Amino acid sequence: MKDWLATRTPRERRILVIGGAFLILVLLYGALIHPFYAGLARLRRTAAEQHSLLHWMRGAAREIQSLRRSGPAAPASGGSILSVVDQAARREHLEGAVKRLEPDNAGGVRVWLKQAPFDQVVRWLGALQRDAGLRIESISLEATGAPGKVNGRAVLKGAGS
Repeated sequence: MKDWLATRTPRERRILVIGGAFLILVLLYGALIHPFYAGLARLRRTAAEQHSLLHWMRGAAREIQSLRRSGPAAPASGGSILSVVDQAARREHLEGAVKRLEPDNAGGVRVWLKQAPFDQVVRWLGALQRDAGLRIESISLEATGAPGKVNGRAVLKGAGS
């Protein structure tokens, strides 16, 4: 390589050296500097998003603590726990999936589900906890052959039970 370069004219050698140096700089920028600054910008965006999320979570935590201090909400209908669970199931279009609903000896309710859409079951249980102040004492869900459908049993209790 050195011999080959020595056979070149001084002008060609200068062009080759300058071109080689430029090529090394471009490769260095492309391999190290640009990825570093792109990663740094991505981390800054992520940090800003996480900070915003943290701010929202702190506000939500304060609201949750405030709601917990105020106690569970009374059922809007003022009815029994059975009727509250049944009405919530109807709102989530689960009336066909609720196969059995019976009172529990400890003031709760037992629910049997068959071929229930999993997403609707989760929304239904969340609504019962959030709106009626019920808690899940126990739950057992198992997948069926149909996609997104579950069979299961749950025992729901009032927050004071």
